[in-house]
Amino acid sequence: MEGSADLDRTRHFAEQAVASMAARRIPPTPHNFAVWYAYSSGSNPALARAIDILDSNRIEYTPERNIDLYEQLLGPSREAEQIREAGERISAAAAVVLSLVQKAGAGQKSYGEALGKASGTIEDISADADRMQVVVEAILDETRRMVAHNEEIVGKLAQSSQEIDVLRRQIETAQRETLVDALTGVGNRKMFDMRLRESLKLALEEGGDLCLMMADIDHFKRFNDTYGHQLGDLVLRLVARALTDGIKGRDVACRYGGEEFGILLPKTRLEDALKLADQLRSSIGSRRVIMRGDDRDLGHVTLSLGVSCYRPGEPAANFVQRADAALYAAKRRGRNRVASEREVDAGELMTATVKPA
Repeated sequence: MEGSADLDRTRHFAEQAVASMAARRIPPTPHNFAVWYAYSSGSNPALARAIDILDSNRIEYTPERNIDLYEQLLGPSREAEQIREAGERISAAAAVVLSLVQKAGAGQKSYGEALGKASGTIEDISADADRMQVVVEAILDETRRMVAHNEEIVGKLAQSSQEIDVLRRQIETAQRETLVDALTGVGNRKMFDMRLRESLKLALEEGGDLCLMMADIDHFKRFNDTYGHQLGDLVLRLVARALTDGIKGRDVACRYGGEEFGILLPKTRLEDALKLADQLRSSIGSRRVIMRGDDRDLGHVTLSLGVSCYRPGEPAANFVQRADAALYAAKRRGRNRVASEREVDAGELMTATVKPA
């Protein structure tokens, strides 16, 4: 009967999923069906919240948006995150087992000590008690062997726990290295993509604001060609450090590629993001680059920045493209300035969209 009820419930959710897709003109592909089955069954509250937000805003379910729903809210976690979590679970499990065995060992040892005291008492009683003494001594011998064996297990588990902890730290270090730009020390493009997905998921779940800055060092190639790559690398590190120092909380700055940086700003309105972008631009522009050795003043480093605000349900690519288009608008309008997505026209958006990666 229970199996029949489960089958009926599964069929009901499947029918609801198909009906929901049909009502929204969504093709019944495997990924789409997985999304809408989870929505119909209520098994994924974050997904349900995201779809409710999309419906309330009357957002069209385009193929790109359907893919984003699956990848952000149902898709598999990133391999590095899975490895990290697995390492933590292994270490925690080993610690629990070790603790239990230690307690068991302590209990057995206490038991042996108690029997030892009992043996001393029995030695003073009558001859019949001699036979009891033999029994007790045998029990004591067995207990000692158990305690010794238990101590050996505790030692081996302690060593294993240490080895697991070392392995976990190595995994975490390897994970950080794959997500950090070696030159600047900030997140790399891989980190940016990961945090972008996380931020979009959070914005969909909670309905909060999310802004993105794209920043580019003005005339960097000319600077690099004139003074050499070592100084160019120094400038990249200087800018990365200034961006990191200028943000806080959940904000994250990553090297997007070349001399371009992406800064994600969760829980931030567009107006506040524009103010922060101008503060970063002003802070970096006020610094002078001095050549080590001969103290030559090489002048200022300036940034152009573009800012976009996430629109619930839109594909991640559109969100990034608008920030990129605003960045290129700032460059075309004189550099060393901040431009908003609101200032971008269709032609500038197209230019940013088709530019080489």
